[in-house]
Amino acid sequence: MKKNLILSILMLSVMLTLVSAVTLTLENKNSTTWDVIVDGTYGELEYDAVGSEFVYSLTATGLLTTIGYSLIYYADPWPGNNPGALIGTGITDSSGDLIMSGNTELDTMLPSEDDENFADGAKIWLIPSSAYNAGTNSVIVWPPTTQWLFEDELIIYADTNEACVVFTTPEEGDYVNGNQLNIVWNYDSCASTSYDLQYKEGTCTSTDDWSDPLGNFGTSSTEYDWDISTLDDGEYCLKFSNGNDRGFSGLFTIDNENPTIEFTDAPYFVVKENSITITADIEDNELIESYEIEFGDSNENDQDGIDSSTYSVSEAHTYASEGKYIVTLTVTDEAGNSATETTMVVVGEEQPDWMVPLYANRMNLISIPLVPEDTDYREVLDGVRENLNRIWAYTCDLEDDKCENDWEFRKTTTNSWSSSGSLNDIVPGYGYIVFMDEDDVLYGNARTVTGDPEDAPMIPSEIHLSNGYNLIGHFGTTTQTIDNALASLKSLSDDAYWYKVLDVNWEEVIGNLESGEGYWISMKHLPDTVTEDYYTYYI
Repeated sequence: MKKNLILSILMLSVMLTLVSAVTLTLENKNSTTWDVIVDGTYGELEYDAVGSEFVYSLTATGLLTTIGYSLIYYADPWPGNNPGALIGTGITDSSGDLIMSGNTELDTMLPSEDDENFADGAKIWLIPSSAYNAGTNSVIVWPPTTQWLFEDELIIYADTNEACVVFTTPEEGDYVNGNQLNIVWNYDSCASTSYDLQYKEGTCTSTDDWSDPLGNFGTSSTEYDWDISTLDDGEYCLKFSNGNDRGFSGLFTIDNENPTIEFTDAPYFVVKENSITITADIEDNELIESYEIEFGDSNENDQDGIDSSTYSVSEAHTYASEGKYIVTLTVTDEAGNSATETTMVVVGEEQPDWMVPLYANRMNLISIPLVPEDTDYREVLDGVRENLNRIWAYTCDLEDDKCENDWEFRKTTTNSWSSSGSLNDIVPGYGYIVFMDEDDVLYGNARTVTGDPEDAPMIPSEIHLSNGYNLIGHFGTTTQTIDNALASLKSLSDDAYWYKVLDVNWEEVIGNLESGEGYWISMKHLPDTVTEDYYTYYI
């Protein structure tokens, strides 16, 4: 166990030098039945399947001690020199362990067209150097001992120096997107006059599971428009073959998924001529290439060469004038997919006590966290009236100790407020449904106990909730647990008078209530014996 662990660590350290390593297990086998002998003697070969050199690393254990070994390409028939190739040599230690690595110019595809296994793949062996003639690429000893290792599956290696069909688009490591990929190639002293073009997902190495030919192309053809609209995102490989010469594109990535953008700490407020830092987390299922940010005041900045699947944007900016500015962030990934998100920066003379973002592309369920200086709807909503479509409330109409919820609303006209509607005041404790024509930010300052802005904010009075569903919010600018925020809606024995709290999407809220958010709350039905047919929510 300890030896295997040490070998694994050493192998990992060597693997780090490989660009796109493929793993091949080497086993000792019964030379009559070719069954694997399970006795702890084995090797692991890591190699790049495509390249101008055969780049590899090898670890093996259970071999003959302190002798030379040769890693070879054995090309049938006997003695394996059709043409065969010496890949590398090394010497085992006193325990029979071997570690070796290198990059060898093989000057041939694996398998070579003269190999009897050309249609299936190449054999890779690890044998004592005394059993191999490197000058003729021939095995000179047979039968093998149990310290010889043989491939557990045939391999394919594409030597880009030997390929007669060379891909220029796509190339290994490329990222592509869209519904169609323009494949471009050229020919280099090809012996044949036509070739099949095929693709495979995930690897260039396996001889199995290649697609049916996309087409058969003569040497006068050098490009093809490939419909990739039905393919899943992922790594793919292309190859040309006619049973002899062939060329591989190397692994490239089809990526049609856009990056994601999430602004943090938005919306933003800053006092004029003070610096504000816009922050956002961006992610991509592959690699982000760049982003561009527009601050809404004719200034912008960009960042290229990100080359990471995640990145944190942090952009400082100073606004010279008061107003509302739309910040636009556009992110592009390596394949050319892009995403754009916006947020708002409000620039004013003084910092507000609260802000609530309002979005045009969704229903907004909000509350105001503090008692405003004036609760009249026109005063509270004045700053967002131009972009507001309408606002709804679902409040209790208390009459004769009976509480019946009713819908109230207000809507805007081109330059003012519509005369229709019965919503008059906007206060903490209630939730409000808001529809916007454009994104905006609702903000304001709190009414204080004495009227001095430096004093404590006024505590709102209670509101009444009926049996069944109500729209609520919680008082204060900090997040509170549901139990704390709704403490006045619990019995002396700490039993909740509500069934569920739901968010704007009618999903149950477990845990916390956020400042500025509105919620649906389902209240339990009061028994007929009670004097008051409503609940009092002390905010």
